[in-house]
Amino acid sequence: MQLPTFEHYKQLLKIAKKYKIPPREKTFFDTAIRNHYENPTTELLEFFLKPTESHDLGDLFWKGFCDVLQQEENLSKLDLGNITKLEREYVTHQGNRIDLWMETDTCFILLEAKIYHHQNNPFQDYVQFAQSKNQSKNKQIVGVILSIEGQSKAKGWLGLSYQQIVNSIRPYLAEQMLTNPMNKWNLFAREFLLHLESYYRIKNLDMNRVQFILDHYKEIEELQRLRTSTISEVVDNLSQQLNEMIDGYESENKYESWGGIRFYNKAWGNKSNTTLLIKQEDGQTVVKVITYILNLSLEREEEAFSILGTQTDSRYLDQKVENYRRGTERWLCIYWRSPENNLTAITDLLFEKVKLLDTIERTLK
Repeated sequence: MQLPTFEHYKQLLKIAKKYKIPPREKTFFDTAIRNHYENPTTELLEFFLKPTESHDLGDLFWKGFCDVLQQEENLSKLDLGNITKLEREYVTHQGNRIDLWMETDTCFILLEAKIYHHQNNPFQDYVQFAQSKNQSKNKQIVGVILSIEGQSKAKGWLGLSYQQIVNSIRPYLAEQMLTNPMNKWNLFAREFLLHLESYYRIKNLDMNRVQFILDHYKEIEELQRLRTSTISEVVDNLSQQLNEMIDGYESENKYESWGGIRFYNKAWGNKSNTTLLIKQEDGQTVVKVITYILNLSLEREEEAFSILGTQTDSRYLDQKVENYRRGTERWLCIYWRSPENNLTAITDLLFEKVKLLDTIERTLK
């Protein structure tokens, strides 16, 4: 490849750094199976909005929710009162379900939570049902559609966004965490607010980043092919050198889906191997070499460690044992890290550990 092309790719990568996606704080809810569906969200809203629930947060969420409602001009003078009834999936006379039914001293609040679904609910039936409940109570009926955009497409219903709710509740939670820091529900409430904010990472696309990808799609594909072909050439070259420098060595490679590149010796007749791994850790490129020894007897482990130099080699990181196939495969795994990210340092580490593994395979088994 000509030098000008390399320089072009360097400039392209330099520009691409401007569009790097900042890491987002992961929450407990990111591990949930249903973390982007509406039901779990309304379940948690019901739990935290109810002042008498076991979270010991009192009316913290309710106060934040009321603050958002009273920012609306037609509700600014309404006393929303205290919750007397809060129920999820409240069934109307026609069998439709209101996501969250709230009754207070002064009003009925009907809340419909939307995440990625259209606003095509039977809102008129919801209101008629509330009117039937309100015949002798003379309370105000407030319909709220909670969504990512914060917009309502239903006549007479108020549109609120998850971000508005989060922004309003968070100061109350911060105060609570200062006054009662030992309450475990502080953490869960904080995680829930972060989870609600996470809906926006999909919605708020960086259009400059998208356009950059579209403008340079062909070059990006070429860069990916260049990486793949270059690594393949390096691996082939390393295997050829191993075949030449180690007596009886017949190199065989396997590319793992998790990024590891294994170097086997067919002559050993087993799957012991030395693996090369290039990965990103904390924003940096890290090159590791892993020695995998299959079914070495326990009494020979210390000898193997001595041969490999785990006590004297500054590149040594860690070791562990893994068992597979119901215990019939016992793997001794020793981890090393290249001190520099250049081919000379990587090659020196790989070759040394392959040679020492060859010694172990020939003398300790």
